[in-house]
Amino acid sequence: MTLHLWDAATPNDGDLGEWYGYDTQFSYDEQRRCMNLKTDEVDAIDRTASITISHHVAGPAIGRWKNIATGSGELSLEITLGASSTHTHEVTNEVSSTITAEMSEECKFGIASETMTVSASVTSSIQETTSTALTYSVGATTSFTCKGADNTQSVGIWQWTTESNDGNFVALSEVMLCRFGADFDQEPPCPIGSCDDDTCDTCVDWHGD
Repeated sequence: MTLHLWDAATPNDGDLGEWYGYDTQFSYDEQRRCMNLKTDEVDAIDRTASITISHHVAGPAIGRWKNIATGSGELSLEITLGASSTHTHEVTNEVSSTITAEMSEECKFGIASETMTVSASVTSSIQETTSTALTYSVGATTSFTCKGADNTQSVGIWQWTTESNDGNFVALSEVMLCRFGADFDQEPPCPIGSCDDDTCDTCVDWHGD
C-alpha cells in the first residue's frame, strides 16, 4: 500500500489537489509509524490538505475451479473455506484486501493456462461468492459428498476459488461441483454463475466484451 500527501494550494478541478512528491510504501498489516511532516526533505505541515492510502493492484482477480480430490464410487470430504496464502502459513488481512481491490477492478475466468474476460453477471457472481468466502474464520470447513452413477464410476470434487493476480492469495468458497464420467478430472468449462447443468459440462453465455 502507498500513502500519498496532497497539496491544497493547487487544487485540480475540485479533486484532492496535486500530489507533491512525497509517498511511502508499507504492508497492509504493518502498523504505520507516526510521520513527521516537517523534515529536511519536505515541509508538509502547512501545505498538506489530505492524505490518501492506495492499494497496489497487480491486475484482475482470477476465478477458477480447483480440483480437491478424485476417486471412484463416492467421495466424502471436509473441505477448507476462507482466505488462504500460498507463500506464508499466516493468513492476514492482506489476503482479503488484495483480492477485494483486484475484484473491484476486474474479474477473469481462469481455465488451464488461459484467463478470459467474463460478463457483468458472472463478475457479480464471482464478487458475491468471493466476498462471502472471505468472511469465514481461519480453519472453517464444510462437508461435501460426491457420488457417481454407480459404485465404480470415477468422480471428482471441484471447488470455486478466486486468486489474486499474482497467485499469492486465494479465497476458497463454499461452492462445490461433483463431476463424474469421462470428464471427472477435467476442469469445468464454465465459470461460476454460468453452469447450465449439475456437473457444469454445458454453459450459458458468460463471455465478456
